[in-house]
Amino acid sequence: MTIDGFISKFANSLEIIAMDPFIKNAAGRNNQNLYYDTAACPLNELYHIYRSETDAMLLLDTTGCILVKYPDPHPQIPNYCLIAVEDYKSRADDGATISNVFINKKNELAIAISQPVYYEHNFAGLLRWMITLKRIRNKYIQPFLDEEKSYFWLIDENKAIIVHHDSNYMGLNSAYILKDLQLTMKLSGYSLKKSKKYLEESEEFFDKIENEKEGFGNYIDFAHGEYCLAFFRKLKVQDKTWTIIMNVPYDYLLDPFYKHAWESSMLAAAFVLATFLVSFIFFRVNRIKSRLIKEKAYLEDLAHKEKTLKEERQKHLNALLDGQEIERNRISREIHDGIGQYLLAMKLRLQNVFLNNAATENLSEAEKILAKTLDETKRISNNLLPLELIEMGLLPSLTKLIKEFEASSGIQTDFVHYQVPEKLGQKTKTYIYRIIQEALSNIIKHAKASEVNIQILCSDQKLTLLIQDNGKGFDNNAQEEYKGNGLNNIKNRVSILSGTFTIESVVKEGTILNIKIPLDENRI
Repeated sequence: MTIDGFISKFANSLEIIAMDPFIKNAAGRNNQNLYYDTAACPLNELYHIYRSETDAMLLLDTTGCILVKYPDPHPQIPNYCLIAVEDYKSRADDGATISNVFINKKNELAIAISQPVYYEHNFAGLLRWMITLKRIRNKYIQPFLDEEKSYFWLIDENKAIIVHHDSNYMGLNSAYILKDLQLTMKLSGYSLKKSKKYLEESEEFFDKIENEKEGFGNYIDFAHGEYCLAFFRKLKVQDKTWTIIMNVPYDYLLDPFYKHAWESSMLAAAFVLATFLVSFIFFRVNRIKSRLIKEKAYLEDLAHKEKTLKEERQKHLNALLDGQEIERNRISREIHDGIGQYLLAMKLRLQNVFLNNAATENLSEAEKILAKTLDETKRISNNLLPLELIEMGLLPSLTKLIKEFEASSGIQTDFVHYQVPEKLGQKTKTYIYRIIQEALSNIIKHAKASEVNIQILCSDQKLTLLIQDNGKGFDNNAQEEYKGNGLNNIKNRVSILSGTFTIESVVKEGTILNIKIPLDENRI
C-alpha cells in the first residue's frame, strides 16, 4: 500500500463512521454524560482493527474537548486536543482533511486526519485519527533508506519536512533551512564560489517543486552537506499535496571515476555524460508530448468507440449473469421441492418398514443410500442458491458461511458490519454473498493465510466491502488484468452492481479487496 493509500483508508473509515447515529448522538450531547457504553461505540471496534497502524482515535466536541479517546476511552476532564476545531465550523466541504505537522502531548511529531460530525444538520464535533510521523517513516520510508547512497524524504505543500531519514529534520521547514544557509553564503567543505552556485541551484530546485508536478534538479543535502542530483514527484493525499523527493550524492555517482589515474578527465567526462543524458531525456519527453498532442483527436474517437463497446459488453454480461442466477434459482427449487421431497418420503417409508419389524439387510442398505442422496441433494441445492439467503436474510447467511469457512479451513475470520439495510434487493444480496463466497474460495486456494478480516460498512449513499487477508500476496503492479477466474467473477458481479473494485496486495504481507457499491433505489 502507498502513503496516499494508507491515508485514504483512514479517511474513508471516518467518513462512514461519521454517519453512524451513535456517533452523531454522542457528539450532539453538548459534552454531557461523557461516560457511555464503549462496547456499543463503533469507534471501539474500528480502533482495535487498525491499532497497529495508528496512535489514537478521538471524538471531539465543538470546543475541542475530547469526548472519547482510544486507547483510553475515558480521558480526564477537561482534556482538550492540541489541534483546534475552529476551522471546521464554517467549512462548506464536509469531507476528511489532513492537518499540518504538530507536536503531540508526548512531544512527538504527528499529523491528524479529521472528519466533521453533524447532529440535526448542525456541526457537532470531529472524528480524528492521530498518526505520528515516526510511524509513517518506519512503515513507508525506512525500508528504502540507504544513507550512504540515496534516500527518500517527504515534504508538505508548505515545504515542511514530514518524513526524513535524519529525525532531527522532521517537522522543520526546508525553505527556512535554505534561507539560513543563504545568509552564511559559505557551505562547510566547499569554496565560496561553489557554495554560491550550489545554493542558487538549490533555490531553483525548490522553486520547481512549488510550480511543477514532477521533475529533477540539483541541491545541497541539509543533513550531510552533499551536492546531490534529486528527483521529485507530487502526491495528492486527501485535501493536501505532499511531495516525495529522492536524492543521490554526486560523489557516489562519480566515485568509480575517482579511482582511476585520469581523475580530472574522467570527472569532466562524467559531467558531460550526465548533461547529455539529461538533455536526451528532456528531448525525448518533448517528443512524446508532441506526439500525444497529435494523437489526441484519434484517442478521443477511439475512447468514444470503446465506451460504446463497453456499454454493449456490460449489457451482455448483465443478461448472462442474471440468467445464470435465475437458472440456479429454478434448478435449486426443483431439486428441493421435487427430488428432495420424494427422497424424504422414501426415507420415511423405509423407516416405517423397520418399525414394523419387516426390515432386511437390503432395506437397511437402501436407507443409507437414500440418506446420502438426500444430503447430496441439499448440498447441490445450497450451492445453486442458499435458501437461508431468502429465508433468513443477508447477514445471518454470511455469518453461517463464514463459520463454515472457519471450520473447514482453520483460518481465523473476523466479520464486522455497520448499518447494513435489511431492504437490500434480492439481486444485490445474492451478488454480495457470491462475491464473499468467491473471495474466501480464492483465499483457501492461493493465499496461504492464517487470518481474514471482512467488513461491510454502509452509509446513506454506498456500501463498502473490505476483504483482507495476511497471506502471501502478489505483485499488484505486475497484474495487467485480473487473470484468475475467481477475481474475474468478482469483478464482473461488482460491475453489474455499478460498483468499483480495487486490489491492494504486497508480497508476503497480504491482500485487500476494496469494493464500493452505490445504494440507489434500484438496489434497495
